[in-house]
Amino acid sequence: MVEDQEKSPHNESDLLKMIESLRGQLVKLVQEKGFSNGEVVELSQQLDKYIVQYQNRIKRKPIK
Repeated sequence: MVEDQEKSPHNESDLLKMIESLRGQLVKLVQEKGFSNGEVVELSQQLDKYIVQYQNRIKRKPIK
């Protein structure tokens, strides 16, 4: 089973670290189990949520 990463990072830096960590885990899992494995799909969906969260935070940030 894929680790639960539900704890939402508080800032953009932490969010990027989480994204990179999940991306690395996803690459390893795909190599071990293939693209259609349930754990791979679950982790990919989790990564997608963090990427969208990051994009939304960046979009809301005022331009200096």
